[in-house]
Amino acid sequence: LTTAVQIFPPQRNYAKEIGAKWELFDRHLLATAALFRTDVNGAREVNGSVTTGDAAYYVQGADIEIAGNITDKWSVTGGLVIMESKVTRSQIRTNVGLQLANIAHESFSLLSKYKFGDLFGLEADRLEFGGQAVYRSKIYGGNNIIANGATSVNGTTGWPAPTAANPFVNVPTVLPSYWRFDAFLEGKVTENITLKVSVMNMFDRTYYDAFYQTATPFTQVAPGRTVLFEARAKF
Repeated sequence: LTTAVQIFPPQRNYAKEIGAKWELFDRHLLATAALFRTDVNGAREVNGSVTTGDAAYYVQGADIEIAGNITDKWSVTGGLVIMESKVTRSQIRTNVGLQLANIAHESFSLLSKYKFGDLFGLEADRLEFGGQAVYRSKIYGGNNIIANGATSVNGTTGWPAPTAANPFVNVPTVLPSYWRFDAFLEGKVTENITLKVSVMNMFDRTYYDAFYQTATPFTQVAPGRTVLFEARAKF
């Protein structure tokens, strides 16, 4: 070891959660709801060229999920998450109260499937169609723990500290929110062979999978409209 090596204590996470469950539609559909909070102490933080290990923040919110059958032919699976994040301790005082970087505070997904083989004189589960809706709120970037350009709950704006390594100071970097819709059609040719066609991102929406905040930020663009053909066989 040299004097340039920094040894930090372990990061400590404290999680709390309370929730409830309901069984609906004659106990065929399970619905859950929960409130949660995670406090993080000893988080790593970079200020210029100096890394410290004494930052703290929390993430709290609500999570609602459903899974199961509404009828014997119609099934759904999905969830909604709404969160809030906040820096509670930082070497840079103006960071306190700001939200975290690279985190979506709202997300939603719902997958619905329906069996309709009986409309053609077949067993109901021989034919199935369905769709999925996915939503993610905007994400602010940041190469520190705070989001650059985002605002805190009291309206304060967060900006990264000026450094020679970051020429994008005072330029908010943000991934926009998006909706994505998928659809599929599936059929059982025999008891052992299933064919499926899926259309992902059916409206060809441009959105971004990931955000990489460095001295030269870049993003990863999600695939556009994609059609997939699938054959499955059981032996």
